[in-house]
Amino acid sequence: MTRLGEAILNIRIAIRLGMFDGNAAAGFQDDDRTFWRSFWAVPPMLALTVIGTDLILPTPVEGARRSPTAIGWLGISVLAALLIAAEFARVVNRLDAWPRFVVAQNWASLIQGGMLAAAPAMLLLVGAPSSFLQLAMVAIGFWALAFDWYVAKKALNLTGIQAALLTGILLAAKLVIGNVGANLSAG
Repeated sequence: MTRLGEAILNIRIAIRLGMFDGNAAAGFQDDDRTFWRSFWAVPPMLALTVIGTDLILPTPVEGARRSPTAIGWLGISVLAALLIAAEFARVVNRLDAWPRFVVAQNWASLIQGGMLAAAPAMLLLVGAPSSFLQLAMVAIGFWALAFDWYVAKKALNLTGIQAALLTGILLAAKLVIGNVGANLSAG
């Protein structure tokens, strides 16, 4: 299979995961090559997230939103989340499933970034009021949290409570790292 074909296949699997298909996580290959190639999804995810953020917040918050430093901090939060998940997987005796989680999470984050960029773009194109845009972004936020929970549950074979705990820990870590990055970027 070509690299492009592999990427398309993994995007399709991630879309199925985003629709909460119970068998989708098993579709990801469980080998070193697939693990490393899943990181292809991170740069476009970062770009889509920045585009979506710029559409939601057209005026940067103290200059931090559009700076390359802010993008770097977002990348750091993605990598930190994967390392935290590795430790969590070790604690719950699921470390053998962590590579599959990384693959699933990387491709899932691309789908989430796409939703974050596409939804406000479509709403702005049709002239939807800002209150509708805000409501849509809240709904996408809840979907993204549920998606993260589902990826953790299926890829790491966790219980619902374990997946919720991991999702909460990862969300808290991303928020802390994002706030630290925003404060350092703002000067």
